[in-house]
Parts: sequence; C-alpha cells; structure tokens
Amino acid sequence: SRAYGLTANSILAAEIVTADGLHLRVDAEHEPELFWSLRGGAGAPGVVTALELSLFPVPEIYAGSLLWPWERASEVLHRWRDWAATTPDEVTSVARLVRFPSQATVAGPLRGRQFVAIEAAFLGPEAEGASLLAPLRALAPAIDTFAVVPPAGLESLRPDAPGTTPVVRDHLLLSELPRDAVDTFVEVAGAAPGSTLVSVELRQLGGALGRDPGEDGALGRLDAAFALVVAGDATAAAAAAAARHVGVALARFAAWSDGRSYLNLAGRPTDARTAFDPGRYRRLVAVKVEYDPDDVFRPGHRVPVR
Repeated sequence: SRAYGLTANSILAAEIVTADGLHLRVDAEHEPELFWSLRGGAGAPGVVTALELSLFPVPEIYAGSLLWPWERASEVLHRWRDWAATTPDEVTSVARLVRFPSQATVAGPLRGRQFVAIEAAFLGPEAEGASLLAPLRALAPAIDTFAVVPPAGLESLRPDAPGTTPVVRDHLLLSELPRDAVDTFVEVAGAAPGSTLVSVELRQLGGALGRDPGEDGALGRLDAAFALVVAGDATAAAAAAAARHVGVALARFAAWSDGRSYLNLAGRPTDARTAFDPGRYRRLVAVKVEYDPDDVFRPGHRVPVR
C-alpha cells in the first residue's frame, strides 16, 4: 500500500444495483459522480456487484514475520519505530501483539504465550530486502518466516493460531508516533490477565498512501503516519467487556490521534463525517440523495439523506 496507495484509486469501473433496481456500469465517463463516490466513499448508494481494477506487475514479494517473546516488546518496538522512519515506499510494515491460546491445536512452544511481531512486505529482490531487515534481525527474533512468495502467499506467513475468533474492533489514525506513544502501546497490548484484548497493532502508513493521486475518488489518501487497530474478544461471554476494553485502549492514544477515521478499519458504527473533509462529505450526501433518496441501504457508516 505504501508503494501503490489506496486500492480505491485503482478502480477503473464498477457495476452497481441501485435502490430502484437499475443495474449500472459506472466509470469516469458514465455516472461520474456515482463512480466518484464508490472510490473510497461511504453511505452505500447501491450494491456493488463487480469491480474492474488496474493491476500492478508484482510477481513476487519478500515478506514475512519476525517474532520475539513479549518481554522484549519495548526494545523491539522502539527499534521498529526508528527503522520504519527510514524505509522506502516499497516497504509496508505492521507491529502487533500476538497472543496464542492455550489449546492443543497450537504448537507447544507457542501455546499460551504472548509475542511481539513485526510483519513486513517488500516489493523488491530478496537480497535488498534482507539488507533492509538487518536492523531488526540484529535483535535475534525467536521466529523468522520471511521468504519470497507470490502475493497470494502473504497470509501463509502470519503465524497465527488456526481458527477465528469474533471480535469487536476499532481504530485511530495517528499523526505521529513519538517514543511515549510506543511505551503506551506496550502498556496497552501487554494488558493484565483478564483483558479481553486479542489484537493490538500499529500499521505503518505514509508513502503513496499520503500522496495526492490526482484523479482520485471520495477518499484519495490518508494523511496519518500510523493506524492503531485494537480488537477484543466478542464471544458471548466477553463481548460487553471487550467493547469497554477497546474504548479504554483507544482513549490512551487520544493525544496522538489526527481526529479522522478510516472506515475500512472502523468495526463499529462510525459517523462518516469523520472520514472526509466537508466538501467531499457534501458530495457524498448529494450522491446518496440522488441514487437512494428513500435511504433503502443503511450501512453502519451512514450518510443520511435528511
């Protein structure tokens, strides 16, 4: 994403069923305002049934995860923060808590343990990628899954436990990541026993994500430096507590928030006005009024027609 920007900017055309049952193919020349709204917008003016996308020549990626015991989280995360500031746009990385459950399906050395993980993808040759990783590998990770893979192989390099857990999730966009914000991340992610948090991560933004792409849609770029994403266990017994814990965790980072939302990371109903500047939001309202005046489609991130 730091090399090529938001996927919304690569949409060339879309097919959509509108509230009155019309099946439209839209692009820059046909229904241009509707097409504009579908490229990163909100409000659901219809149901998208197909997308045509511009592709990029990426046959292989050097990517993977480095894991250390959670006790080394502060050391590792401060190193990652300094390292991320030096990486080229061809590197996109994530720092996160990995907490493995105490289940027989989890490998013995991982079972019931917490790790700090640095995940990254590099659009370039292995030798250059290995050189870029050297400052992190100098900290001697316990697990190293980096390899040359096709894009479809990225998910196989994340050493999470099998299966899925329902979560309540939310986020903040951070304008900066000073050293005390890293310290706060360690405190929040390494919460005491009884916490319902199952995932806390920092996603590196910048690069093409923050540059004006020119002919963009409703959301052309993200101005933030990092995204903080927090998820809690939303199984029936823990859902209410998880919602509280996620909110408390995000509140700890309020000082570094840029005040905007990125709706793809908002796992709870969110005021869509927080994701767009006023002019773009007014255009989204106008599109919603034109194509869904009776408010048939009501997503979690609503753009009201009245």
